[in-house]
Amino acid sequence: QYDRFIYLTQIRITPTVAVAITDNFSIGLAGNIGLSSLSTDLAYATPSPSTYPETAGHKKIDIAYGGGFTLGMLYKVNDMISIGAAYESKTYMSHFNKYKENFHLLDVPRSVSVGFSFKPIEKLELTYDTRWINWAGTKICYRGPQQGGFGWKDQWVFSVGSEYTPND
Repeated sequence: QYDRFIYLTQIRITPTVAVAITDNFSIGLAGNIGLSSLSTDLAYATPSPSTYPETAGHKKIDIAYGGGFTLGMLYKVNDMISIGAAYESKTYMSHFNKYKENFHLLDVPRSVSVGFSFKPIEKLELTYDTRWINWAGTKICYRGPQQGGFGWKDQWVFSVGSEYTPND
C-alpha cells in the first residue's frame, strides 16, 4: 500500500542584473533562489537486506529552500550572429526533514550552456544551445537505487529554436 508516488515541485526565482560592457558585449549575474516541495510514500532500504518500510514522511508535504547563482555573457558578432554562454552553480538546498530516509537533501545540479543565434532576415531568428548538466555532482542523483538514489549520469541537452515576428 505504499511506494507508489512522488510529488516533487521545484520553483526558482532569479533576480538578475545585466550590464552592457560594450555595444556588442553584455554580462549578467542572477541569484537563484530555490524552493522545493516534496510528498511521497516511497519505501527505503534498511540495513536488513529484505526490509523496505515506508518513509516516515508518509505523504506529508515537506519544504526545502536553497540558493545558487548563474553567470552569463552575450556577444553580438554582427547584426546576424550572437554567441552566448552561461554557468549555473549548484543550487544548495536545505534538508527535507520528513523524508530523511530517502531525500533528505536534493540539490539542483550545476550546468554549463553555450549557444548561438542566427538572424538571416530581420523578422526571423534561429537559435541553437548545448547544455551539460552535472547530475553526478548531486549525491542523490548519482547514487544507484540500491543506495537510495536515482542512478543518473551527467546529461547533454541539445536544443534548437526559432522565432518569427510577423509585425512590429
